[in-house]
Amino acid sequence: KTPDLVLGGRHLTNVDVLLARVTAAGDDVWRSNISSDQTKGVVEYRPETPGRGAQLFARLDRLALDSRDTEPEQPGAAASGPPPAAETSQTNTVPALDIVVDNFELNANKLGKLEVAATTQSGGRDWRLTKLSLATPEATLSGTGRWSGAPARHVSLDFDLELADSGAFLGRLGMGQVLKKGKGKLAGSVTWTGSPLALDYPSLQGKLRVEIDEGQFLKADAGA
Repeated sequence: KTPDLVLGGRHLTNVDVLLARVTAAGDDVWRSNISSDQTKGVVEYRPETPGRGAQLFARLDRLALDSRDTEPEQPGAAASGPPPAAETSQTNTVPALDIVVDNFELNANKLGKLEVAATTQSGGRDWRLTKLSLATPEATLSGTGRWSGAPARHVSLDFDLELADSGAFLGRLGMGQVLKKGKGKLAGSVTWTGSPLALDYPSLQGKLRVEIDEGQFLKADAGA
């Protein structure tokens, strides 16, 4: 137990971790049960073997991230925590990902259920995102893409956002009451430099297709 801990550049508080080394399907597995103010659940790390790359598996009841936290130099140093030093010293590759978070928060915005699956490429330094799913009552996001960690961090994403209530979803994102209802779809292909958790607007580029109907823009305050 510790009141304060930094893992992979992420700040955790009131942390309680139980770590054990077990054997599963003939492989050594580092399994941790973690609980903190920001997260709770089970994380498993399978080190790289001659037959496959490293794997990170997580099933979390909740995960709250702040995009202003320090980002890791490579994608593989992600928030769920690194394996023990004896294992990480053997390889500089990032692990494949299989992550499900029942209640995901980013910058204090409750964004629903998150599912992420990714494989490694380019010698194990980059992630190919094979599944990105984010589900709330107002909207469902699905996508695929890539995150390159070296020599410069770069994100590319192809996505579809199905909107059942655009106004409520914008409110969930912290944008206030700017739209009433509104059904539709937002789809596109975008790229930017940096972290997948924080859009870098100066480098953001791509194409978007927007189809929204049955919505009404609300009046802005004077001077807004």
